[in-house]
Amino acid sequence: MDTTKTVDVWEETVTIPTYQAGQPEIEVYQEDIALRNRLYCNYLRALGEFGLGNEEKAEALLCEILEEQADYQCAIAHLKLVRPRRKGKKWF
Repeated sequence: MDTTKTVDVWEETVTIPTYQAGQPEIEVYQEDIALRNRLYCNYLRALGEFGLGNEEKAEALLCEILEEQADYQCAIAHLKLVRPRRKGKKWF
């Protein structure tokens, strides 16, 4: 019995193991794991760009995430941090 779900994303494969004791969250809610993986990877890229001081690139990546999934809470929160810094305001 195959106990993994595999999806090709770009040139990589996303595999979510399932266990006999229960189903992982992805199986319960039936999300598109390729989309979920792509959004998460772009979110991590945005955080990296923000940390390097590339606010324009970080904002573009966060907006791209929100175009695909408007309720991505981490992207919403970090976009609120990126935009004021680009306008010259400081949070700290």
